[in-house]
This record gives sequence, structure tokens and C-alpha cells, in this order.
Amino acid sequence: MKGTRTVQTNYKVTDLLEEKKIKNTNFLPEGKFTVRLDYPFTKECAFTISGPKTSKQLASAIARKYSEIYKNPGKWGIWGHGIDDLWIESLYVDLKELFITVEMGS
Repeated sequence: MKGTRTVQTNYKVTDLLEEKKIKNTNFLPEGKFTVRLDYPFTKECAFTISGPKTSKQLASAIARKYSEIYKNPGKWGIWGHGIDDLWIESLYVDLKELFITVEMGS
């Protein structure tokens, strides 16, 4: 399980929250992974997710976390973008450290 795994997702956060039909691929192996979110926030948010998950399931969990975060914008220091601006562009999984990096765009 060593190495990294990357997927270019280009999922719009609000599309995931509305459960629109989205391309889905097997992606996350079994295990507990830490997901770190930092855009567009001044304070980082981290949460744990368990695999196995498809890329859509993982991205949907991230979208739900963004929805929670946007309900309390002052806590996270949200700046510059509403949730409807956000896209999950790529997911990088470090299989050795069990860490997920999310590349967000707007």
C-alpha cells in the first residue's frame, strides 16, 4: 500500500451536495485517512475518513464537510468565495502516511 494515488476529479462542491450524476472511479483503499482542508480558509480543518471509497464517495464526504464549515464561517476564517464557487480539482492520497490532500479551485 506504499506510494501515492492521484485522481483529477473536477467535481463542483454544490453538484456533489445535490447528488448529481458524476463520474465515479475506485480510488481509496481500506484504512483510516486524514483529510486536510485549507481553502479558502485562514484556519485549517482536518477530519478522518475510512476507506474503501470511490472517488465520488470521497469527494461527497469532502463536500459535506465544506457544507458544515460554511455554516460557521467565522470559526474557519472563510474568505473570498461562497460554497457555490468551489471545485474539488484533485485528490492526492499518500498511502504510506494515510493522508489526503485536496486541491480546491474556484
